[in-house]
Amino acid sequence: MQDPTGGWQAHNPVRIVFGSGSISRLPELVSGRSVLLLTSAGASRRGLTERVTDLLGDRQVTVHDKVATNVELDSLESAARELSVRTYDEIVAVGGGSTIDTAKVLGQTLLAPDPGALRRHLEGAESMPAAVASLPVVAAPTTAGTGAEVTPFATVWDSVRQVKHSFALGEPYPRIALLDPELTLTMPDDVTLATGLDALCQGLESLWSVGSNPVSALYARRAVHLALEALPGVMREPQKLELRANMLEASLLAGLAIGISRTTLSHSISYPLTLHFGVPHGLACAFTIAQVLRFNAEDDPTRLDQIAEDVGADNAGMLAAQICELLADTGAYRDMGLLKWPDEDVLSVAREGITPGRADNNPRPASVANIVEILTSSLAYARRYM
Repeated sequence: MQDPTGGWQAHNPVRIVFGSGSISRLPELVSGRSVLLLTSAGASRRGLTERVTDLLGDRQVTVHDKVATNVELDSLESAARELSVRTYDEIVAVGGGSTIDTAKVLGQTLLAPDPGALRRHLEGAESMPAAVASLPVVAAPTTAGTGAEVTPFATVWDSVRQVKHSFALGEPYPRIALLDPELTLTMPDDVTLATGLDALCQGLESLWSVGSNPVSALYARRAVHLALEALPGVMREPQKLELRANMLEASLLAGLAIGISRTTLSHSISYPLTLHFGVPHGLACAFTIAQVLRFNAEDDPTRLDQIAEDVGADNAGMLAAQICELLADTGAYRDMGLLKWPDEDVLSVAREGITPGRADNNPRPASVANIVEILTSSLAYARRYM
C-alpha cells in the first residue's frame, strides 16, 4: 500500500504450492488431526470430496459440502452454529472463491464465543472480539479467477436485505494455497469464463489503482498477460491442461496483486449488478471494465497508455477494444443477463455503484453521473453482440 511519503509496502504470508497433481501433497501440508473440510455439493458429486477425505487418511474429518456460489450471511450463520458443536485444528477449503471465503470467515467465527457475533460485526453493531484467533486454512481452488487463496478479505452477501459486506478482520489469509491445475479441468464453460474474467479485471484494476506499487504491478502485469492469452484458448480447448495452468497462475497473481492494491471502480459498480440482477461476479466486473479504462484514460492518458503497452497493447484505446473483442468472442456479452434490464434501472445501479474502498481507490474520482455514462456506454456496446 502507498503511504503519504511516497514509500510503499507489501506483505503476503501465504505459502504457495503450485503444480499439476499437487493435491496429492495434501497429507504433508495439513498438520491438524481434526479437520473441517469445506466444499460444495458439486465437488461431492464429482467425487472430489471422497478423494480429499481419502488423502487425509486417518484424520478426523468433518465434511461440510453446502457452500453455495455466493457466500450468504444467513448460510454462514447456520453453518457456524451447526459446526460449532465440534472443535477443529484446521480447515481445508476445496472449491471456488466462495468456498475459500467461507473458510476465512468460519476460521474466525468458529473460535468466537458467539457465532451470532459475525452478523453484528458485519452490520456494524459491534466489533468481533479482538482476541479471537483464526483456524489455519489450507485453500485448494477448483476455479481460476478470484485469487481468494492469497487475499486477506472475504465477500459476504445478504440477499435478503440486499447488502454486500466485506469481511477483513485482522489478516484472515489462508496458511497454504495449494494450486493444482488438474482440479480446474471440470469447470463448466460459464464458470471458466466468469472466473477468468474476474482474474483479468483484478489484474487491470490493480495496475491503475491508487494503491498500486512496484510489487503489485509485477504480479498484475503477468496476470493480465496470461489471462488475455489463455482465456480465449481455454474456452476453445477446456481440457488443455497448459491453458488451465496459465489461467490458474493468472488468478493467483491477480490475487497477490489486489491483496496489496485492492480493486477499483469496475468492482465497485459490479456489486449492485450481482445483488439485484444475479449477474455472476466476473461478468459483472467485466461488463464495465473497458469503459472504466477509457474513463481513467481521459484523465491520465499517459499513464493508461503505459499500462496498455506493459500488457502488450499499443495504447489504452487499443487495449479497451481488445477487451471488448474478447468479451464478444467468448460469449460474455451474450451471457450477461443484465443486458435485458430496463434503461431506467441504470440510475439506481449507479447510485449504489460508489462503494467505499473500491470507488475511492480508482485513480479518477467518479460521480453518479459518471457511472451512469459508464453503464450506458457499456450497455450500448454490449447490445451490439446480442
